[in-house]
Amino acid sequence: MGNGYGWNAAVLSALLDEIVDRYRVDPDRIHVTGFSVGGYGTWDLAMHSPHRFATLVLICGGGNHLRVSHIKHVPHWVFHGDRDDIIPVQASIQMVNALD
Repeated sequence: MGNGYGWNAAVLSALLDEIVDRYRVDPDRIHVTGFSVGGYGTWDLAMHSPHRFATLVLICGGGNHLRVSHIKHVPHWVFHGDRDDIIPVQASIQMVNALD
């Protein structure tokens, strides 16, 4: 991502640690989802903590397709319309293709 946008997976992971410690959370049922730039954050967070999440649901996001094989074991749904004029559909296609 550019222009100052993006997510910091280490910070998000620390926030999730705090939530898990503070509230009654089943660590085997943590699901992560994101839309647009949040989709990028979802991919990044999952790759940062590849054994933490039960599922991923990504809408209009992309990421580092060279690292995505680290999370191929995590069930995922990826949605992206080819009319999206903000995030190119190729960003999602590249990630999904790298999982095969």
